[in-house]
Amino acid sequence: MDLTSREIKVKEGKRITLAVISGQANQFANQNITFYVLLIPTKELVFRNAGWENVISSPYPDELWDKKLSAKTKAISYLSDNNICFTDTLPNSQDLVSSEINPYKINHGVLMVDPNGRPVAAGYKAISAVWEDCQREY
Repeated sequence: MDLTSREIKVKEGKRITLAVISGQANQFANQNITFYVLLIPTKELVFRNAGWENVISSPYPDELWDKKLSAKTKAISYLSDNNICFTDTLPNSQDLVSSEINPYKINHGVLMVDPNGRPVAAGYKAISAVWEDCQREY
């Protein structure tokens, strides 16, 4: 299977990211400091199963959704296999959306495009709640 230039870049980006995370985790472990990874999803993943088609319409085909979820699953497996502490904010963010609270900007029923994908206060609150739970666990 021939990979496109973009696919090669994405694959290499994933490899580098996990290598850096491992290096940081090892460096902190040597100093007896617990290293945490906080997984923050894209807004598209947050809304994917929410039935908010009128709020966010995805230009992504199912194959790309599957790739995003596969990458996330592989990252979680890698972190688990390497005993790196992590927590995933996706379920908490999706729960927020399920309770009809939008963690992102909306303007006239259309999700605002923020190039950095930053949430509003409700989204940050959902993320921080997960982070606080993670710190209590360790």
